[in-house]
Amino acid sequence: MKIFKVTDTTIRDIFQNLNPENINIRNFDEILKLIDEINFESLEVWGGASFERMLSSSFNKSPWEILSYIKSKVSKTGLQGLIGAKNLVNFDYYPEDIIKRFIRLSSKNGISIFRVYDALNDLENLKPAIEIILKNGLQCQGTVIYDSKKDTRYYINFISQLKNAGCQSVCIKDAESMLIPQKSKELFENLKEFDDFDIYLSTQNLKGLQVLNYFEAVSNGCTGIDLSFLPSTYHESSMPSIFPLILSLKEGQTHHSLNEDKVNELYGVIKKDIYPYMNKNISISSIIFNHVNKNLLPGWLILMLENQLSEIGALDKFDLVFEEILKIKKEVGSPLLSTPIGQIIGGQAILNTLISDKRWEIISDEMQSLLKGNFGKLPEEIDSDILNIFKNHEDIESISDLKNENLYENCKNDLRKYSQNEEDILSYCFFPDRTLKFLDQKKKIKSSPMGGLKKQETQVLTAEDTQKIFGTSKENVLFKGKEKIQASKDADMNSFGDLDIKKIKEIIELMENSNLEEIRIESGSLKITLSKTGIIKTETILPQKEADIKSFEKSVHDGKIKDSLHADAYISEKEKIIDIKSPIVGTFYTSPGPGEPPFITAGKSVKKGDTLCIIEAMKLMNKINSDYEGTIEKILVLNEEPVEYNQTIMTIRIK
Repeated sequence: MKIFKVTDTTIRDIFQNLNPENINIRNFDEILKLIDEINFESLEVWGGASFERMLSSSFNKSPWEILSYIKSKVSKTGLQGLIGAKNLVNFDYYPEDIIKRFIRLSSKNGISIFRVYDALNDLENLKPAIEIILKNGLQCQGTVIYDSKKDTRYYINFISQLKNAGCQSVCIKDAESMLIPQKSKELFENLKEFDDFDIYLSTQNLKGLQVLNYFEAVSNGCTGIDLSFLPSTYHESSMPSIFPLILSLKEGQTHHSLNEDKVNELYGVIKKDIYPYMNKNISISSIIFNHVNKNLLPGWLILMLENQLSEIGALDKFDLVFEEILKIKKEVGSPLLSTPIGQIIGGQAILNTLISDKRWEIISDEMQSLLKGNFGKLPEEIDSDILNIFKNHEDIESISDLKNENLYENCKNDLRKYSQNEEDILSYCFFPDRTLKFLDQKKKIKSSPMGGLKKQETQVLTAEDTQKIFGTSKENVLFKGKEKIQASKDADMNSFGDLDIKKIKEIIELMENSNLEEIRIESGSLKITLSKTGIIKTETILPQKEADIKSFEKSVHDGKIKDSLHADAYISEKEKIIDIKSPIVGTFYTSPGPGEPPFITAGKSVKKGDTLCIIEAMKLMNKINSDYEGTIEKILVLNEEPVEYNQTIMTIRIK
């Protein structure tokens, strides 16, 4: 009887699918104790977004400390990390120095097995990481991302190359739900020539085929598979995928070596303590159903797109963006949609469909870098029309220039006031803003090691406190009580002269009973913005033509316009104030990185093409460049503050 091996991904999945404050540490200890008794081949504890989620958790421990803690509780089972060959646990590609440090420190804190992948299945990208892992005396499992367009010979050749490079085993990873049971059977039947070499299969097939794929794989020579107590797509009535597979193999020629009593015991704990708090997505099932006959996007990319489109009120455009992703994928050489390629193509799809007036009018820096070959060799030729468009854009720096060899020392210097711990510095290299927040929070929270989760108390500022912080008058302070909000609105309306106050009040009532956050009204020379926050903004609509300017000046002189005016209240043809608006929903950054000087400041002169800021969305850092020459008048958003689509982020006085 053939015995297959099982890698369990439950710990990684818990961090990815639960809000950390919902994980009770006592129950987490119980899970670790039981999982170590089941006889899994290994436990995948890092992979996907788990490192970042650990860093952002309220455990008050870094991902490295959490890893070390898990290792202290798990003595019988090896810990495994899934990493990108050059991007490790993040989106960017990193220099070899960072890769070496990451592998060494991961080993020090408990990981003994690395499953290494490259989004383009580029062997040259994989070789440096494989060599570093082996030099540290660790196990290296090379990864082939499954592509339904490749024949069996492709997999035989790639696995042979990974074996020759020193990998002790290989995993075939189905990232886009392309694998079907018949192909699983054919693939592993043809891979039997590797009878002395372990070949694993990993699939989170969103079409629900993972059990059938696994059954055919292990029945035809597959060495090992990934299972989890948390299903890949969670529904309240679902059973974890581990059970149907175990049942399907009963009385067959293939079996497992898992302790089924401990499996049942652990399932009881997870069902009671984990399932009620899992993040459930109610729309992903309909998305899958509507696209069941197509290649699906990876689950994480579907959720990322859904969140992004929901934020800009364009969730009804999901199918449009979905189709655009598949179209772009084909145009740029049919790369697989693993990290970071999935983010790049997803971001470009939103630009093509929702932001630009026409396809490929704007090309993100990351897409330009992909087309240039900085991420590695693309599987197929780039469409000639796309190449022609690309050539019309300015050339950009290579990835090796963007992430230079001095990165670690630069990050160490930036972090000198917070920590000189090597692990913290590496975390800062990957996620600088989150690391700074973590280290700052760590100083504030007093707790025993891994000793529980604390929720921050909500602090409510008084009107006087708000006035001190923001320098505002009491009349402009936001009040919680509806009566005070209305009183503030009534007082502000007294300055609107002949406007119909009754009608404006009716509009306010309409807005407060709807999901609208803001309404803008123009009347004569005034523009009024009504907001649910309780603040009313007024602006004078400024004339552009000389005749209008004279009329405007006369109105001011005659007292017809009573709103507060300044000496430069009107704008001539030679001088204008331009609003710079955010083209996407994201996070606003004033500088290229923490500790670095801002791109611009109020009063600074800018030229056409100068970078004004960065807006991060879907893990893409989008540079916002100036289309004008002039002077920065105001910056209206704070660093790291979220911004909405079409929100004014700054103003420029241009000539």
